Formats: sequence, C-alpha cells, structure tokens
Amino acid sequence: MNIHSIPILSTAISIVICWALFAMLCSMVHEAVTRVKAERGRFMKQYLLQQLHDYPNDINWATLLYAHGSVDLLSRAADKPTSHIPPKLFAKAIVEIMGQSQAVQRKKDEVMAGIVYKQPLLRDFKAATLVLHPSDVVSLLTQSLNSAELRAASAEGVNEAKVYEMLLQNIEQWFTELTGRITEWYQKKTRTRLFIMGILMALLINVDSIELFNLFNKDVDSRTAIQQYYRQNEEWLTKYATKDSIQHTKEFVNKMDSLSRSLELPVGLSNNIVSQVAHRKERGTDLWLKLLGIFISGFAASFGAPFWFNLLKKANPVTPK
Repeated sequence: MNIHSIPILSTAISIVICWALFAMLCSMVHEAVTRVKAERGRFMKQYLLQQLHDYPNDINWATLLYAHGSVDLLSRAADKPTSHIPPKLFAKAIVEIMGQSQAVQRKKDEVMAGIVYKQPLLRDFKAATLVLHPSDVVSLLTQSLNSAELRAASAEGVNEAKVYEMLLQNIEQWFTELTGRITEWYQKKTRTRLFIMGILMALLINVDSIELFNLFNKDVDSRTAIQQYYRQNEEWLTKYATKDSIQHTKEFVNKMDSLSRSLELPVGLSNNIVSQVAHRKERGTDLWLKLLGIFISGFAASFGAPFWFNLLKKANPVTPK
C-alpha cells in the first residue's frame, strides 16, 4: 500500500517532518545555551559531589577529584568543569587522591606493617581501606580492591601490576555505570527544558501544529513538497540530528527559512502570535486553538529530533512502493 495515497496518513507524515525540523532547531538553541554555561559539566559535577560525599570521614572525594591536576586540565575554567572524565582517568585519580589524602597519611603508619605491597600507590590505597571510617564510598573502593586481589591471586604470589590493573577496571566499571545514570538524569532535565523552549520558540515563530495540520490536510501540494524536501535531505538531516551540530545552526536556520518561504508556510517572526492576535477580530475560540497548537509543538520538541527521524524511518514515507 502506498502511504501517500491515504490523505490523513500523508498529512500526519508531513506534520512529523515539521516536528522533527522544529525539534532539531530547539535542540541546537538549547545546546548553544548549555555550552556557553558549561551546564553539562556543572550537572555532572553536582551529582559527583553528591555521590562521593563521604560524611563519616568528612571528606568529599569529588572535590579532591576536580582539584587533581589531570582532571583540572580538562576544564575550561573553575566555574566551567568538564562534562567528560574518561573512566580510566577517573579510576587512576581516585586511587591516587584516596591514598594520598591527609586523613590516610596521618594514620597509615598504624597499618603499614601488615601491607605487603611495595608499589606506593597500592600501599597507600590499601592503607586507606584500613584506616578510613566505613562509608558507602570507602566500602565500594574496598570491595573493588578485594575483588582485584582475588582475581589477581596466583600460586606465584601477589602480582602487584595485575592487582592495580584489576582495581582500575573495577572502579572504571562503577564510574561508567554512574555516568550512565547521570546521563539519564540529564536527559530528563533536558526534555523538560526542550518542552519549555519549544513553547517559547513556537510562540515566537508561530509553529502551530493545528494550523500546519489543517494546511497540509487541505493542500496536497504543500504536503508533497515537505515530503519531497525530506526525501532530498534525509541523509544530512538525520546526521546532524544525532550529533553535535551547533556549528551548523545558522546554515540550518537559513534553510528552514527558505523552506518556509518556498512552501508559503504560516511560520516565521512575521506570523508570531502577538501579530496574529493584533489583527484578529474574533479572539475567543481561535486563540485557545492557537495556544493548543503551540503547546503541541512544544511537546513534540521535548522528544528531540532523533525520535521523530527514527519514527519517519519506520514509517518509511520517502520510499513509496
């Protein structure tokens, strides 16, 4: 069955294309703002400060982590922390800062006699697991070391290099899982922001889903043209929707403006809600429908462009049989 032969489905596909393009624009603007404010890095640092706050020992390991030279070099400035700490780097840094912390250095002589490791990093880290008060963070790192020791055990004795490598692997795995959860939390926050930003931008440039639906439903040429545009540009649209495309924002905006003008879509600054209300005689029901259409557009933007482009691929509107 040719999906283009069914008017309501063809109209729906046209609306989804518009939602994908609008969501892509909102994401570009959002990414520009968050990059200037280094918000991803701030968000990550905030959660690491919460997760690595060791109350029993009155130490925040995340504070020491961000002060560590190898991690500090990744940040643009003190108030703009990095948004990506490689797991290997995190593991090496946390082993070092824990073993060299003042709380451990003050008490390590009490337990050094029972530690067999000759490598300074391993000796100090082992001492830390013995002298620090029990806490979630200390327990996690102690378990990581115990697991590494068991996995590296052999009849020949202790292989310190292997213990160290296994210890790093255990900490890396934990950090990777933690950053995965942080990413999920950030995506939820981003979706809320995209919803709000989508409503504001829809108000500004009149992206009214109901108005667009009525246009495509009545005008076969418009919905054919928007689908033709998607067919011709599917590759680069999908590409920039799934990666950092902030540097292409101006180019994208110009293309969307040209598309809107060529199809005579009721979208743009000259069609914003303020100007429409100023020239509208009947403001009651029409105004509420306008606001509903804007709300729908904001809701669509909150899903992000990749969601809509994936939906379009599943619907396969550009390859009629």
